[in-house]
Amino acid sequence: MGLSESEKISLLNLLAVPGIGAWGAIRLVKEFGQPSKVFSAGDGALRSVPRIGEKAIEAIHKSTANADAGKRQYEASIACGANVVCYWDEEYPPLLKELEQDAPVVLFVKGNLPADARRVAFVGTRRASDYGKRACKELISAMSGSGIHIVSGLASGIDGAAHQAALERNIPTEAVFGCGIDIVYPDAHRPLAEKILAAGGALVSEYAPRNATLCLYIPTAQSDYCRTLVSNDCG
Repeated sequence: MGLSESEKISLLNLLAVPGIGAWGAIRLVKEFGQPSKVFSAGDGALRSVPRIGEKAIEAIHKSTANADAGKRQYEASIACGANVVCYWDEEYPPLLKELEQDAPVVLFVKGNLPADARRVAFVGTRRASDYGKRACKELISAMSGSGIHIVSGLASGIDGAAHQAALERNIPTEAVFGCGIDIVYPDAHRPLAEKILAAGGALVSEYAPRNATLCLYIPTAQSDYCRTLVSNDCG
């Protein structure tokens, strides 16, 4: 079940309701079929959904499916060149669904993110040694022609080395952000981000545009939709 533009806006509004969260939104949409229908559901129907309490029900009734907040988020995403990929869309990576209650219900994606690709995530220190960078490059070079995608976080050090090594070997690479999809961090890696997109890769974030949050758990975000995680030069 893919979501229409209007339903994606409704979903963004649902995620903004206090006390709902991603897992609550997934349960509610599963129960009512579409995000917009959650807002028109009666108290009794909402109470039948596990772990949706009275405060959350009250907050749902105070919001609307077409509230401005969701529309602004959606329009800002499209304006910066990002697609809004939802839990029910074909493009959504199936490994993320295995996280169940920790699965993000929305991904903001620039570029090409094939759902069924095999992926290996690289994480490591931002103060990478020459040896660490060389080892990273050698490992990635060995994957050339395998069809594997290289995932990292675009940060300085091992992350940047992993993306660069993949680009040099024409291996698809995807950068997972810990901030809004429109914010490249560090700024010095903006040309690297542009190269990733030009080469057919992707920039991915759980965070909407204009969100300056810098996630402290980027390695987890990178590895969540990969079968393999390589931790390199961690000091």
